Amino acid sequence: MLKPRTIMLVDDSAASIDVLFDMLDSQGHRVLIAENGEAAVKRCHLAKPDIIFMNTILPGIDGFECCRRIQADEAIAATPVIMMSDAADDGELRSQGFKSGACAYISKPVIQEEVSAILKNQFELIELREQIKTADGTENRSMEEFDVVVDFIAHDMKSPIVCITGFAEEMAEQFEEVEVDPEWHEFLGYIHRSANDIDLILEALVLFKNLRTREWQEPETITLESLFDGVVSRYNQCESNLPLELDANYNDQSVVTHPALLEELIYILFRNFANLIKTEGPLQITVETEQSHNGHPLLRLNSNTRAMAESELSHLLEPLQGTTRKRVKDVNIQMLCVQKMIAYLAINAWAEHGPDESLTVCLDLEAGN
Repeated sequence: MLKPRTIMLVDDSAASIDVLFDMLDSQGHRVLIAENGEAAVKRCHLAKPDIIFMNTILPGIDGFECCRRIQADEAIAATPVIMMSDAADDGELRSQGFKSGACAYISKPVIQEEVSAILKNQFELIELREQIKTADGTENRSMEEFDVVVDFIAHDMKSPIVCITGFAEEMAEQFEEVEVDPEWHEFLGYIHRSANDIDLILEALVLFKNLRTREWQEPETITLESLFDGVVSRYNQCESNLPLELDANYNDQSVVTHPALLEELIYILFRNFANLIKTEGPLQITVETEQSHNGHPLLRLNSNTRAMAESELSHLLEPLQGTTRKRVKDVNIQMLCVQKMIAYLAINAWAEHGPDESLTVCLDLEAGN
């Protein structure tokens, strides 16, 4: 069971505060209130809240600027901020909130189920960090044994999966030469997709293990050019992937990160782009860099995806934005890995429509020396 936490509400609307206060107080949390941005920053230093709900419109500095100041202050930068707005689901405000460093964005009046889902997700991440800090040797040994089991399972199951997939493809070719009931083609499709699903689950299991072991490693400085060279090489080695056309402008930019994890994150995004393109190929990706509000390099990956409604875009990228934890069967399991990696790499990420309704994923990174 998740333990009670300290939560700060930053809003000058008594009605909004009352609703959230009653909701959080009934769950046993300690609730603090600040009516403007300046007071919020000061109280953060004094009370060290675990999480902050902040309205976009405030007296004095607005919620976006307050969020930026919190993110820029090393002593309180790790505090998750959830932005709130009285406006309807405005894509521009949502994008501005994520650019300011918020971890989630909700519209008012707040929905209790949505608030509870966000809190559960954020508190689990907080408890995970706390457990990592206090882990003793026994726990570490147990996790090492678990890692060995994961590697063993993944290695030994690869061959049966390849065998199942190969025989399914061979049978499909045989069926083309003889007349068979259409149901058999449908059955073969189920077999092939199920084998691919198992393969994805194994990849994700190994990736989760690698995330756990790599998050203790010291970050390194790496150029974006070398990082993307590794991603493109891996992508092109997979024969099942669509042809790739990459147009990148890195400007000799370096970033401080865990290179293996960031490479894995971008590779997974490439594969998910490929599932959403308008045609059968090629996959066209444009990479651009610019500076975010805090001086960090902002990486924009734009792809020629099909047009998507705002509701579909939000649903697709909920794992990326970290707003909802969905059941595995409802979302690509690799996107769940993306959510984990974003948390471990401590980067802000969001998505928006690009030119001609294409999809742009933005990653706010830390600049290299």
